[in-house]
Amino acid sequence: MAETQNRTLLTMAEVAELTSLSQSTVRRLVKAGILPAPIRLGPTGRSIRFKLSDIQQYLNNI
Repeated sequence: MAETQNRTLLTMAEVAELTSLSQSTVRRLVKAGILPAPIRLGPTGRSIRFKLSDIQQYLNNI
């Protein structure tokens, strides 16, 4: 987790770890609009990352 603090984009697994939620729950909360939507990367948009600042803001508001 110390490595996570030096990065601005997080993977789904890292978000799940930071929030103590499963990856499927993270997906469900994004779909419901509770968690901020991830950024799609690459030409196909299949790779996603979450902004660390968005996740920190979510955690501060719960």
